[in-house]
Amino acid sequence: MKTSEIGQALIEIDSKVRVGAEASELCVMINTLRIQVSRDPICELTGDPEFDQMLADCISTMSSKGKEYTIGSQDRLANFRRVGEQVDEPMEKVWFTYFYKHYSAVVAYIKNGCKVQSNEPIQSRIMDCIVYLLLFHKMSQEIERSRK
Repeated sequence: MKTSEIGQALIEIDSKVRVGAEASELCVMINTLRIQVSRDPICELTGDPEFDQMLADCISTMSSKGKEYTIGSQDRLANFRRVGEQVDEPMEKVWFTYFYKHYSAVVAYIKNGCKVQSNEPIQSRIMDCIVYLLLFHKMSQEIERSRK
C-alpha cells in the first residue's frame, strides 16, 4: 500500500469523524486499513512474511468473528460474560472451554504424527488459539485492574 493511499484512507476516516459517523463504522474502516497495511510486503511487522500473514489473518478473524460474538456491543468479552451469566461461571472459565477445543486439536495433531484429525486445517486451529489468547490477555488485564 502506497503512502499516498494510506494518507487518502486516513483523510476519509477523518472526514467521517467530522460528520459524526458511528464508532462501529470507524472501527471497521480503521481495521480494514490496518489489514491492508499489514498485508503489504513493504509494511513488515515481524520481518518474516509467514508470521506477518498469520498476524494479518488473526486481525481479520478478530474483526469478522468479533462482530458475530459481541452482538452489537463494543465489548470484545461480551460473549464470555453472557455465557458465564447463563451458566453461573466466571468469564475466564467460559473462555477456557472455548480455547481448550482448539488447543486440544493442536495437541491431537502433534500426537498423531502431525496429521490433521478433522477437515479444519491445523493452521486455522493455531490462529484460533492465538485469537483466544489475545482475548484472554484482554480479560486478564481487566481482572487485574478490578483487583486494585
